[in-house]
Amino acid sequence: MSYSFTMLDLPQELAEWRDSLRNIFDVVQHQRFLDAVEPYSFHLNMAGVGLCRTRMAELGMLARGKPGPFPEYPSWNRSLYSSEAEHRAANPGVWMAYADAELSASSQRGQGSGIPGFKLESNGPWIVLEEEVCAALAALDRSDPATSVRGPDVWITWVDWLRRSSAGFEVS
Repeated sequence: MSYSFTMLDLPQELAEWRDSLRNIFDVVQHQRFLDAVEPYSFHLNMAGVGLCRTRMAELGMLARGKPGPFPEYPSWNRSLYSSEAEHRAANPGVWMAYADAELSASSQRGQGSGIPGFKLESNGPWIVLEEEVCAALAALDRSDPATSVRGPDVWITWVDWLRRSSAGFEVS
């Protein structure tokens, strides 16, 4: 299992493209988008995220709490529609409502300051908000530099990426 993190503060053209794909089920278009946002993304495997999450907890960078539920994925009558794409095309309001509900659930907050730990325990989709990143970085900056900025390469690279993505990011 791997995690992808993509900055929310994308150049306008990429942000508009991202928004246009929220209700489109097209694997080719999504892959092209992922290729285009690669300079604004960061990827870690489960072990790397676990190491960084543990270090963040030790340094007070994580908020507490458990996530609330996500919306139910829309179902459709398979005798009327041959595919999800066909159902999406015929019922855009259903899928737009689902996308809005999912976006709202993805942005839920933790208790306290920092990045909610649950947003780094599954690949979401989660939206890590600007104020969550800033609070996590503030906790890091208050900690002892001898322990906070030293460590495995994955930790150093993660901290550098957090600083570059201080406007928030998406976890997928």
